[in-house]
Amino acid sequence: MFSNIPHISYAMLVDALWHYQILAEPVRKPKRFGWASSLHWTKNGSPVPEKDMLFVCEASAAPKAASLHPGQLLIVIASADESGPLSEIDSPLLVVERDARTDGLLQGLQDRFLGYGLWKSDIQSIAPSPDSFRQILNKSARIIGAPLLLYGNDLKPTARALFNINRPFCQHFQSREQEILNSVRAHQGGTLVFKTANDDLIVESRRIGSEKHGDFYLIALFELASTQGKRDLLDVIATALENRADLPTDHFEPAKYSSYRLFDDLFNGRYISQGQLSDYSLNNGFPLDAEYRLICFAPFKDDDLTDLDSLALSLRAINGGKNIPVVHDSHLYLLFWSKGLDNSLSNSVIERQLLDHLDPRMGFVAVSQVFDDVTSLRFAYEQIKLVAKYRRRMDLVSWLTLTNQEESSLCYTFEEALRFAIVDTDAMTPELRDFSFSHTILDKLIAEDAENGSNDARILASYLQYERKATVVADKLHVHRNTVLYRIEKIEKRFGVNLDESWTRERLLFDFSILYSKLANDPELVSKLFGNDREAIKRFAR
Repeated sequence: MFSNIPHISYAMLVDALWHYQILAEPVRKPKRFGWASSLHWTKNGSPVPEKDMLFVCEASAAPKAASLHPGQLLIVIASADESGPLSEIDSPLLVVERDARTDGLLQGLQDRFLGYGLWKSDIQSIAPSPDSFRQILNKSARIIGAPLLLYGNDLKPTARALFNINRPFCQHFQSREQEILNSVRAHQGGTLVFKTANDDLIVESRRIGSEKHGDFYLIALFELASTQGKRDLLDVIATALENRADLPTDHFEPAKYSSYRLFDDLFNGRYISQGQLSDYSLNNGFPLDAEYRLICFAPFKDDDLTDLDSLALSLRAINGGKNIPVVHDSHLYLLFWSKGLDNSLSNSVIERQLLDHLDPRMGFVAVSQVFDDVTSLRFAYEQIKLVAKYRRRMDLVSWLTLTNQEESSLCYTFEEALRFAIVDTDAMTPELRDFSFSHTILDKLIAEDAENGSNDARILASYLQYERKATVVADKLHVHRNTVLYRIEKIEKRFGVNLDESWTRERLLFDFSILYSKLANDPELVSKLFGNDREAIKRFAR
């Protein structure tokens, strides 16, 4: 019933009662509450104490309430004369003086609890985006009753709410902003007081993250001393921001971060924060700063998952152990990764290793393209499905051109399937198409050419354009023929590609076609590609 209501701390409760006269407080103060009710609260017709609940009653009903709900906090409405005898009750009591307003005390507390619940639900449901910090601060500033500001670890402003420069204490903060921020960073959170001409400026801050990932500082500004209840509210806001930020969760539970759950979440497009990814990385032993390739073994018979589990164990050692195997929906998936070794993820190297463990008569292997962000696993998964869709067409090509081939291949790659998918208007979403043409060999070559002053991308383009005739390429680019052959051989070895294969050339020609379209609208890319060749840049601009 109360699952959406955040627990209210005792200090937050006292803040809610600020306009009532509190006559007495319990010696042992309870920590938190989930709801407020009256003496007549029942479950299935009988009075039953609810965990983390507090009760509101009149002084005359306090003894009965204490017996019905032992150990629960009682907010007792009493006159000054009635408060004395209440000390004999063996339950925590918070005594409020009776006046005209106390008739609505219970309803007021319930409204406060519900308001907190709606607020917490709002800030938890805000979609993760660059704008989410501002939304959380805007929804929270009025709850806490103070301006809220968020700064990055570089002390640059990220978002703010309820900050009115016409208010003197906001002006004071702005005039001493860098000094205050430096103090906040030095103290790593807590309460700081800064003297002003009239009143003190109280700064409450929270450092969001751990020692390794302290990426944000949350600041609340107060004209008067902040109460513990306000500080408790600030903790709630800090937690909400941390859950939206790309920070470690600080609540790492290995059982919740299995490889199956990682694959299932990403395959289904569920949001995973950077903090959660860090936990997945720690639990499953894969780096986040690597390149990846998704492999899927689809058995022709899917009624024996035990065999797939055993197969997963036998495949765990390939690629030097740099893979995560997961059985998902009767298929065996492996996420391969590599850092700085492009050819280790090449199709030929992967197939050579898989042939030692898999029989093409048992099933087939679908291979995605290489990608550099593990959250792109959902796109790689879509590529795997397209490979499966067009597998029979790829077989037809082989059977038509290689008449002596009696068996189907083991591995089918997205690079091969792309020729069919690109002409199928319903096969690829715009997002998948953009992804598929933004993680290519050309991207690396162009970036390195721009950094090193080399010319590999143009050599490769000419080599494909002039049908691998090195002499013609050398003449067109004014380089030695041996230079052309050396650079092409180096590209083939580095990326594990064979330009004697027609489908490899077709995929690269596809990539160049996309590149030419981008060049028409991207002068910076033109400069990267042509380097210092001003004449070429000038001709292209025309």
